[in-house]
Order: sequence, then structure tokens, then C-alpha cells
Amino acid sequence: MKHTTVIKHLIFYLIILFSFKSYTQTKENDFWKDWEVMEGINKETVYLNFSEVKNNCIHKDLKDKMKKKNGTQFNLCGKAILLFKNTSKSDTLCYKHINDYKTSTMEDINEKVKEFRYRTYKKKPKSGHDKLYQAYNNNDIFETYIIEIISEEKFVLYPVIWRNQRIPE
Repeated sequence: MKHTTVIKHLIFYLIILFSFKSYTQTKENDFWKDWEVMEGINKETVYLNFSEVKNNCIHKDLKDKMKKKNGTQFNLCGKAILLFKNTSKSDTLCYKHINDYKTSTMEDINEKVKEFRYRTYKKKPKSGHDKLYQAYNNNDIFETYIIEIISEEKFVLYPVIWRNQRIPE
């Protein structure tokens, strides 16, 4: 009779052990699924309308577009500074295609960064080469373009990087 009781207890503990292991693996998989989104970081493409920001800027004394030794710097009314590198290529497009590009505001960008931080809070890297969530900056999160309207018929699309994001340029 003792043998059957011992066997029943053993089976009971094995069932609990396998159930717990299965539960923790599911949680761990959920954790890594979130991390893989971060690691592969499917960058969201954002477009900022430089002409609109420039026209609506209350700081009229700010230099909004400057040539630098490494490219052209765009100042978005003191809210952000972006750099179009000399090594990058811009694209001039017909104005009728401007509606193909949904522009974001700086408020939209800040909200998306907040969502990213919330989604990745306290996530751990898989290896020593991965970044912690705090180390991600706008250049890691976004593929960013500036739209500058140059005439009623044309606009220019500049691929840019965010300045002042603790990155080497």
C-alpha cells in the first residue's frame, strides 16, 4: 500500500513539475518575442514636413537649415536637429505625390518613443552585443526622412539621422 501512495505522489509531483515548466516556457517565449521585436527592431519610417515646421515656427531667429562639414543640418524649430549626410542621396519628386507620404509631428514621434519604451521596459538583452532598451535612440527606432517643399511642382525627400542622440556621426 505504501508503494502505491509513493507512486501516486511521484506522478502528482511530475505532473505539477511539467505543468510549471510548460507555463514558464510560455512566459519566456512571450518575453523573447517582445525582445525579438526590439532586437530586429523593425524601424518605423517617419516623415517630417520641414517646410511646415519652418513656416509655423515661433522662433524666427533660429537658423533652420545650415551647411555643415559632414552634411546639411535641419533645425525643427528647436524641437529636434536632424542631419542629411553628404554621403546620402536625396530624391526630388513631383508635388502630386506628396500625399503618398504621411507626415508625423514631433508630438507623434515623442508618443511613439514613449510607446517603445513602455513596450520594452526592463527587457534584457540576449547577449552582450545587444542594447538595453534605455540605449535605443531615435536613430535605432526610426528610419527618418525630411520633406522639403521647394516649389508648387516639386519636393525633396532627405534621409536624415537624429543629432544629439549620443551617437558618433
